[in-house]
Amino acid sequence: MKNVRRRNKGFTLVEILVVMAIVSIISSIIFLEIKSYKSFKNDLDVDYVNDEIVSLINGARHNCILNECHGELMFYLNTNTIKFYESSALKDEFVMPLGFTITGNNVTTSDNQIYIENTGVINTPCSLQYRDRKGIFHLITIGVGTANVEIKN
Repeated sequence: MKNVRRRNKGFTLVEILVVMAIVSIISSIIFLEIKSYKSFKNDLDVDYVNDEIVSLINGARHNCILNECHGELMFYLNTNTIKFYESSALKDEFVMPLGFTITGNNVTTSDNQIYIENTGVINTPCSLQYRDRKGIFHLITIGVGTANVEIKN
């Protein structure tokens, strides 16, 4: 009778360990890349938010000068939006990106509005604070009686 050799089908323990090591190395590299991408995206969005808020404020001032009218800026914490009204009509708004929240402002008027004169001068000093996806707080201040808007980190 012939000696029939049976071959076991499957992988050896060493082969499985090598494959698992390769998969874990690749997954850790991918995880680090995703983490750095999210950090990079957050930093880009912080710059975007700062630029958009300053642009909204300056655009509102410019609009009041051109149309010789008064305007108001309002901060809505519940919807994370900033809106510009000209003569009670909504003219422009900015919605914070997903994951960003307006955490507060210190507008000194009783109705929580920033008033812009027809000369473009803002007579309501305030600061706007928001939090990014990393949980870092950012501050934008508006000087009184000037055209100065400053971003503080």
